Amino acid sequence: MDIPNLASITNPGAIADVEINVGYEMLGSSDWSGAEAHFRSVLALRETPEAWEGLGLALWWRNDLEEMFSIRERAYALYRAAGNRRGAGRVALWLAWDYLGILGQMAVANGWMQRAHNLLDDLHPCGEQGWLALRESENAILWDNDPVTARALAAKGADIGRALGLIDLEMFGLALEGFTLVSEGKVDQGMRRLDEATAAAISGEMSNVTAIGATCCCLIFACERVYDYDRALQWCERLKDYCERISYVPLLGVCRSHYAGMLLWSGAWKQAEEELAEATRILQATRPAFLAEAIVRQGFLRFQQGRLDEAVLLFEQSSYFPHAQLGLGQLALDLGEAESALDYARRYLRQIPTENLTTQVEGLELMARAHLALANFDEAKATCDKLAAIAREVETAPLLAISNLITGLVAAATGDHDSARNYLEDASDLFARSSAPYEMGRARLALARSLGSLGRLSAAEREAQVALQAFRELGAERQVAHAEALLHHLQHLRNAPSAQEAGSHKLQLLSERQLEVLKLIAQGRGDQEIADWLSLSPHTVHRHVTNILSRLDVSSRAAAVAYAAREGLL
Repeated sequence: MDIPNLASITNPGAIADVEINVGYEMLGSSDWSGAEAHFRSVLALRETPEAWEGLGLALWWRNDLEEMFSIRERAYALYRAAGNRRGAGRVALWLAWDYLGILGQMAVANGWMQRAHNLLDDLHPCGEQGWLALRESENAILWDNDPVTARALAAKGADIGRALGLIDLEMFGLALEGFTLVSEGKVDQGMRRLDEATAAAISGEMSNVTAIGATCCCLIFACERVYDYDRALQWCERLKDYCERISYVPLLGVCRSHYAGMLLWSGAWKQAEEELAEATRILQATRPAFLAEAIVRQGFLRFQQGRLDEAVLLFEQSSYFPHAQLGLGQLALDLGEAESALDYARRYLRQIPTENLTTQVEGLELMARAHLALANFDEAKATCDKLAAIAREVETAPLLAISNLITGLVAAATGDHDSARNYLEDASDLFARSSAPYEMGRARLALARSLGSLGRLSAAEREAQVALQAFRELGAERQVAHAEALLHHLQHLRNAPSAQEAGSHKLQLLSERQLEVLKLIAQGRGDQEIADWLSLSPHTVHRHVTNILSRLDVSSRAAAVAYAAREGLL
């Protein structure tokens, strides 16, 4: 009989006690309340570590956490007193996970993990050693973003399960291996492992309910890292149903959070908001250490809706969380604070090992956009090349779309609108194919700008209209305003004299930061004054001035100021 316990795969202590086995059978059939009552009745008559462990499991499943830690520590103490190192090591693993996952106490969790090592490492091969390896693998990939270490530990756990004929251990190890391979960009190898493990989970071949849920989670997390949202949405629905059927409340909260992220990508924002509200409620009560993820996803929803003040508050609640830093960076960029956005992108990427390719994507995208806003074109191109290399290796449509979008923006920023048009058309098509209306709208808006710069005003207006309609349907108010402003500008160009049209085209080539610099030049300020005013380095200001002169096709600062005055900018 398998105990439904992620840190256990065998009957604790090879119990011969019929009464205690009845309680574990109740756990095996997901009768959490019945198991709790049964173990309490056993403990009222006699105290055994197996009964305390069973009661701790029942409370864990019922999400009654007030007593659970002390009950598990009592089980641990009794196993140690009885000289049962496997039992004590198994409970130590549970305590390590719960101090981390429930209370977020890393130091205490590390202490219990080391106790588990000292108790289990020199025993004959046993399942608990495999679960210890898998616990450490989870920590490495989820908390440290280290897929290489995580993959080695996952393979060790799977090998132990295979050698001992323990299918739950083997398949969960295989799923973790798959997740780490996908994170490294080895998507085909990783997905094959994940498909096999998930098939075993849903076919009834696996029996440990926690391992089944965790195996499915690995698949969802992996799909999310490579933006394979169509596939992940299908699995999220099945996992959500599974969690509700067996009252797996903590995993349900985590699952809802990831499900909401996928709904946000696919444009189902109202449903995403409902899922995030429920995920937040569940995680606040059950797994506060995982709450940051739900809060940050709410922040991204508010950002895309254009509710920036609310987004800032949500991101700042969890500013230590890497994706919150991405959110703050996107906000900074949107508000014209490109230097701050670049700082956030670098801060995020410093936390991601170079082997973790897929987790770098969002940071590289933000970094490239920030460099473009700062007119750091060489740096933007280098960042774009890194992103393109990852997209080619992973080769999912959404990642290729992101790469094409950034490549198109770099080409447009350097005046190569013919190349930009091709990349931005491909990005728009790939985003549409990936059911990503917000990203598709952003790509088509960028495409409209390049078409306008090429003088293809009718085509530019069509693209801007499609983007505007997408943003209106989503409720993305800030992007609606951008699309309306661009349409107004394009309509103005259509009716403008050709000289004015050419001038407007040139001014549109300037970034917001370059326009700020030009206005300060018009006030008679030198490079050092401008640098102080904008909190930039003099070198950066000098590069902005050089690029302004080049884009306006003038030879001096005075000519640039005169040009801008003629066009009504000053």
